Amino acid sequence: MKKTLTFCLLSFLCTTLVFSQDFLGNDLPFFQKKASLYQAWLESKGMGKSLKVDEVKFEKNGNELELLLSVRTHDPDSAAAIWTRLVADFK
Repeated sequence: MKKTLTFCLLSFLCTTLVFSQDFLGNDLPFFQKKASLYQAWLESKGMGKSLKVDEVKFEKNGNELELLLSVRTHDPDSAAAIWTRLVADFK
């Protein structure tokens, strides 16, 4: 239950944080520093071997904060298999 709640809260924060860049623009360094904490969380949950935090930035229109993750492979088929396994493991 705790694992599900933590993941849901982080997902909510990462996907629904929508503000004006004027409001958060000065806080971008704060969010960029949090990227290392998110990576540490991925590592602690066993997902760090498969996922890596690449970047935290504002979307081009400046209305959304983006947390960009990458799958640790260059092969699209492997990436799909890794993602499918992560989803199954989480459930």
